Amino acid sequence: MEQAKDRDRTFDLKTLIKSLTSDEIGKFEPMSGLMLLNLSSAEFHEASVRFAANKVNDDDINLMRIINHETYHFIQTGASGYVFDRQCRLLSTFKANLQPPPDPAEDQELKAFITVMRANAGDDPDLNLRVDRLEAALIIHKTIELQNARALPGDHSAIGALVPEFFRHMEEVAEREAVRNADGLSIRGVLEGSAVAWAHLVMCPEGDARAGMEAELATLEPVYRELYALTSTQVGDRAVELMLPAVALALCYAEPHNAYRPMVRALAATPSGRALECGQRIAANLPALPHAGDILGTSIEVRRRNDVYRIYDSFIQDIESRRCGVDAYAVLAEPAALGRMDRFPIVMVTTDSFHPAGGVSRDEILARLVMMSLALRVASRKRAEVWGQRYLDAWGRDVMTRLLFPG
Repeated sequence: MEQAKDRDRTFDLKTLIKSLTSDEIGKFEPMSGLMLLNLSSAEFHEASVRFAANKVNDDDINLMRIINHETYHFIQTGASGYVFDRQCRLLSTFKANLQPPPDPAEDQELKAFITVMRANAGDDPDLNLRVDRLEAALIIHKTIELQNARALPGDHSAIGALVPEFFRHMEEVAEREAVRNADGLSIRGVLEGSAVAWAHLVMCPEGDARAGMEAELATLEPVYRELYALTSTQVGDRAVELMLPAVALALCYAEPHNAYRPMVRALAATPSGRALECGQRIAANLPALPHAGDILGTSIEVRRRNDVYRIYDSFIQDIESRRCGVDAYAVLAEPAALGRMDRFPIVMVTTDSFHPAGGVSRDEILARLVMMSLALRVASRKRAEVWGQRYLDAWGRDVMTRLLFPG
């Protein structure tokens, strides 16, 4: 225990935790499997006390809705073939391209120049001090130049200069997921629209989730409305009933937005209230679908083929073993399924601390915090560049002073 405390003290958590914008209440980061909340631990505790006492206010309800929304993004990553496969590919790109940056001090032209300058300085201590300062200035200048050349335009993060390929891949994925098909549905629309639906169905298990969902969708950007709009067009009043089972099936394909309409239409052929069990039968024998790409299956099948990504292993093992009777399809398709699980390994990170859950160790959380800080580009190069530029300015002024006022 003392060793764990010592390790914690080596971390300044605030240097690892991403600061969200003022209008962001929560954000799930899939690479690390952590959920960021834009409130302090004390504020989070106070909200929890109000929930326990059934004395919630509007802000508490909004916080819970956002936590539920981001929780479904965790479920999408940990249970679906599409999102888990996407994260495996991203992590593989990160690992394949992470390498030490070029050392400016090893630049052959720079080394040759400094060698000549030192030879000219001879044993003169003042001249050698000037050469030292010149060498430092050239190395700083070269470092800034190399980092800016490697990073993507506008990326001033420290990690962005080390693995620009990872962030380029991330941007390419985001661009591909934003493209809408002939039905007006994008992959992002599938992911975000289903998270909105899941959050409201969790909060209104016995009531009318539809009214709250429609009210929220009216306030969000269009991508969040794509899924519900298409589903309503296809199946009318059964949209809320069929959305999540159809999404659970669509996310078994490489092009889930193209798999969605065939799946929702297949479920619509069942009597009302029977869609979940119909979806379970389809999940057991997924059909080949034109334009939907490869059949990926669930995260369980992807994990068997890929050993690169282990963050979600405990969750995947639980749904593979059907612990508490919940499998990958059920946890995606049925909001009540999560409540039947006796553990859920999602860790919440407030602005000043983290809140363990699901048996995740403190050491693992710290490692995942580092991973999250890299994925969200928390550490900036700007401070080092500002310091370096100040050094260069001071060195330049000193040189100019000697040239203008040699006495």
